[in-house]
Amino acid sequence: MVNPYPLTPLLAHWHLPAPLEAYLRAKIDPEAVSLYVRYRRLDAYKRYLPVLLYARCPLCGARCEDALDPGMLPTNMLDYTILYNALPSLNYPRSICPHLVGTHEFFHLHGHVPEEVSHLQLDSGEVPLVTPWFLDKLEGCVVLHAVPIGRVEQGRLLPAYTRFFLTYFSQNPRQTIEATYAMQADSMARDDTYYPYTIASGYRVYHTGRELPVQDGWEGMNEKVRTYYEEKYDLQRWAWAGKLGYLDYTSTDLPLRIGHGLELPDLYGKLAGRRYHFFWSGGRFRTY
Repeated sequence: MVNPYPLTPLLAHWHLPAPLEAYLRAKIDPEAVSLYVRYRRLDAYKRYLPVLLYARCPLCGARCEDALDPGMLPTNMLDYTILYNALPSLNYPRSICPHLVGTHEFFHLHGHVPEEVSHLQLDSGEVPLVTPWFLDKLEGCVVLHAVPIGRVEQGRLLPAYTRFFLTYFSQNPRQTIEATYAMQADSMARDDTYYPYTIASGYRVYHTGRELPVQDGWEGMNEKVRTYYEEKYDLQRWAWAGKLGYLDYTSTDLPLRIGHGLELPDLYGKLAGRRYHFFWSGGRFRTY
């Protein structure tokens, strides 16, 4: 039985696939068929998916929308192809908006055990965090949005999880990505095994026990390091600075709210949850 969905204001914009029965038949089981077969079936599967707005460009007003699955967790890369700019990339074709840098996604489980999949890896944890250098050093901006994700219970699709989007924009996206790599040039020169990062990540928890750390997982963390991470998760700080906006889910057309002094809704103000890399595998949650 699915517990009541906690972020109820978002349900006003939860669009189910139609017709639902056909969607459930076409729904791709990532663990039952080969990658080749999944890609061949992708067009038929996408036919039933609702096209959802996930961001508006603060610079030109362009709508960022795509066919998104409201009833599937991201068990593999196929799920990310539904949103074509899953991560900032130099190679991303910016046909949606010339200012689009990319989208960082987060999936919140709200205490549910994702038993419908055998493996689920959440590298960024559950709680959205900003990539600070996109906003301060590189003078970009970001738009926050969230949609419910369901799970099938007795033939019905019920809301259970939340998919968060942080979509970044800048006047020159390619320059933004190149500057991100340039900031790491010294590290790459010193260590030939260093792999450059593009976006910020949650805290890496090295935990040998059977149970995951509770909530954010910061128990015993060095205070300086904790402050560094807390600033990434302080969405309100970036909203006050005019760098972070959100799609207003209280309005039917989801207008963009952004500007200096902006107050975020309570729903986004203080999100609890795991703020570290973890994964579900072998019937239990694990971390490093």
